[in-house]
Amino acid sequence: MKSSFFLLALLILVSCGGKNTSGKPQVSEDTYSTNSLSIEEENNLRNEYLKRCSNALRIYRDDIARAYGQERVGLIRNRLNSLQLELSFHVLVSERNETVSTLVRNGYLALYIGEEVPELNWRRNLKADRQDLNLMILHDVLTLGDIEDSNYRVSRRMSQSQRR
Repeated sequence: MKSSFFLLALLILVSCGGKNTSGKPQVSEDTYSTNSLSIEEENNLRNEYLKRCSNALRIYRDDIARAYGQERVGLIRNRLNSLQLELSFHVLVSERNETVSTLVRNGYLALYIGEEVPELNWRRNLKADRQDLNLMILHDVLTLGDIEDSNYRVSRRMSQSQRR
């Protein structure tokens, strides 16, 4: 199913002259390969990531509501519930041409799990329980709510206010 979906997306991408009009994160052809993960490992990774996102939303919902309105909290919750989460073994590059661990676009989210950039690898980060992992998760949650969080400015401020 994924390969036929990808071929369709690739055909659309090629027919649009290389422009990504689907809203789905644009990544290379074999991004959705599961060659080095079992289905169980894939599902566990997705579930752990989504569990941590839901937990971050629970912790920071009042801060988000104060700064951006209660509707934004509802938007994030709805997007988390309907999110299509993909795993990428290839480096993800943002619209700003930066290497990133996560790409979010229109209900799709791609997590980097490749080995080229180990510090961005979600499989490793979730297992190692990095000190800045909660900040990374909060950043992704804010992004799901269309909240601009370049250089983690908003997520850092919210994280620091929670510690006080």
